[in-house]
Amino acid sequence: MNVLIINCSPVRNGATAYIVNLVKGYIEGGNTVKTVCIDDYDIKLCKGCRNCHNTAKCFQKDDVDKLMAEYNWADKIVSVSPSYWGGYSRTV
Repeated sequence: MNVLIINCSPVRNGATAYIVNLVKGYIEGGNTVKTVCIDDYDIKLCKGCRNCHNTAKCFQKDDVDKLMAEYNWADKIVSVSPSYWGGYSRTV
């Protein structure tokens, strides 16, 4: 089984990365595991133009297609996100 683990923190060697490595260690046996850091991708904020509703593609040129290729490769996806002051991380 192909498993993608996403580090959703921009800190590559912090607590979230530590958890990514723990998860990877538990599921490596019998699985093909790939880890990525969300900070390696240039993902622009949504402009809310809804052009994608008609074209199924974003007009912005960023790394979403590159990240979607990783999603398509995976049979299972594990997203590991940091917690800041009791909340989950998100883009505002």
